Amino acid sequence: MKPAVGCDVVSLSEVAQSLQTFGDRYVRKVFTDAEAGYCTGPDRVARFAARFAAKEAVIKALRITDHATPLREIEVVSNDPVPALRLHGSIREIAERSGYATWTVSLSHTTCHAVALVAAVSGSDDPIALDDALPSDALSVMTGSRAAHRTGDDRIA
Repeated sequence: MKPAVGCDVVSLSEVAQSLQTFGDRYVRKVFTDAEAGYCTGPDRVARFAARFAAKEAVIKALRITDHATPLREIEVVSNDPVPALRLHGSIREIAERSGYATWTVSLSHTTCHAVALVAAVSGSDDPIALDDALPSDALSVMTGSRAAHRTGDDRIA
């Protein structure tokens, strides 16, 4: 089975507007309690936006077009130092029916946008299984190079 990949970009200003307009009602409808607890401090809006992007990216990876997508069923959890995905309920059932058992997620943000990239493969619960399913250069692009970030050299060769 081919890997499933989804990507989404979210405007921080749109998330800030939703937080301002709908407050806790927005947070409770879209995010789990654990996600809301993580999204605090000066990066609050960027953290919410990145998690929202991850939820949308999962929906794209699963190619869900005709099914309700309860966003709280897609959870970004902290797996220090990197984020991880946990699927629940109907979204988990769709993923399992599609044969996807192993997921990885990469989140990033700037001052105006947040982005998430997710990838799923069938089989093992071991994230290392991605090495067998994707070309090595694709995996390095998905996970990013910490050395490149430290040096400011983020070119993709």
